[in-house]
Amino acid sequence: KSTGQQLYNFNNKEYLPIYISSNPSSLIIPISGKGLWSTLYGYIALEKDFNTVKGITFYQHGETPGLGGEVDKLWFQKNFIGKKIYDINDKFVSVEVVKGKVSDIYSGNKVNHAVDGISGATITSRGVSNFIKSDLERYLNYFKENKVN
Repeated sequence: KSTGQQLYNFNNKEYLPIYISSNPSSLIIPISGKGLWSTLYGYIALEKDFNTVKGITFYQHGETPGLGGEVDKLWFQKNFIGKKIYDINDKFVSVEVVKGKVSDIYSGNKVNHAVDGISGATITSRGVSNFIKSDLERYLNYFKENKVN
């Protein structure tokens, strides 16, 4: 349930949409970018700590069914829940879609910032990683100014 769209002025050049969910409280940010065959459109939700991913969804894309098209499947989207966009030093790192299984590639704190990739969809996965990071970077000033300590 959205309480309405909030606009944030970024360097007096750009208005960025932010949706605030009232129950339970979370911040919802539109995301979009190139995959292999198309532009993917979706939303990423963050907990009120502006760090923990509450969820992600893709509502439009033209990726190959059974390959990159798996981005809109629940099994893929559930991998993002609980992931962190800041590392333990409070540096923005985003969430990376890896090629293969996170547990085979990373250990320690790095697993908090990565999700399992989609088999056969390397370019789509790389695109998702890139545009999530790029889109979230646009909001870093907002996160910094509105973070509750």
